[in-house]
Amino acid sequence: MATRSISFTDHHDNLIEEKLNSGQYQNVSEVVRDAMRALEQREAEELAKLDALRSAVNQGMDAYERGDFVTFKSGKEVGDYLADQAKNNS
Repeated sequence: MATRSISFTDHHDNLIEEKLNSGQYQNVSEVVRDAMRALEQREAEELAKLDALRSAVNQGMDAYERGDFVTFKSGKEVGDYLADQAKNNS
């Protein structure tokens, strides 16, 4: 296992101490490893959201190119359309 020397801000050092004092973790390494797992999970979730957003954009662009879209003349028309869509989908 690799060994590294790292520095913490007072805030993060106090947080680590709180976690150790609570008995939730046995040592600083456990706290840091758990934080790294949380970072990996957050990054994976952000990547999945970005992939979903790209897919939605591509679907929208494909629909636009097919002429499969609706135009509105006012914000009220948009609201009415969305309200109708909500009724039809419930």
